[in-house]
Amino acid sequence: MTTTVTDSTESRTPGEPIVARGATYYRVTRFLFCAVLLGFGIAFAYDGFYRYPLHNELHLQHVRDPRTFEKDYATHNAASIQLQKVLGFALPLGAVGLLAWTLYSSRGACRLADDVLSVPGHPDVPLTAITKIDKTKWDRKGIAYLDYELPSAQRGTLKLDDFIYDRPPTDRILEQIEAKLGVEMVSQSAPQDLGPQ
Repeated sequence: MTTTVTDSTESRTPGEPIVARGATYYRVTRFLFCAVLLGFGIAFAYDGFYRYPLHNELHLQHVRDPRTFEKDYATHNAASIQLQKVLGFALPLGAVGLLAWTLYSSRGACRLADDVLSVPGHPDVPLTAITKIDKTKWDRKGIAYLDYELPSAQRGTLKLDDFIYDRPPTDRILEQIEAKLGVEMVSQSAPQDLGPQ
């Protein structure tokens, strides 16, 4: 994908590693969403375990003695209270799950150094071991898949994603790989394949 962002690594010396770390925007937006889920979970738990039962109790006291308890409160049925409790448990668990997934999916860094590509979750892959570059999702989503086969007969597919990892260095990594291996290894989607699947 093209970018107009210029950073200090543009002036890097030849042979210097290109390193793409977890993207700040990707992480921060998901951290904020985790905080929202956690906040709503706390609010639902407060309602389910404390506020709704208290309102029911105050309503009963008002019915028994309206002169002493002048203010009436809305009542909440058992299903409503149970829903608040379930959400009070589920939303914080969802926040923890999303946080764990965010940290896992953007862990470490993608690095290209001395014609060896390192991507978290995969062994180091020499560029000569890459057998195919799939860019069918590159123009729309910034995702490229690289198939590799190591001398040990281990095979796999690396994923370069310039949304999850910093965009400028991720884009440069792919450009360097294409320049080294040649365009004949790159498969791209034809225009008719760009519509919804």
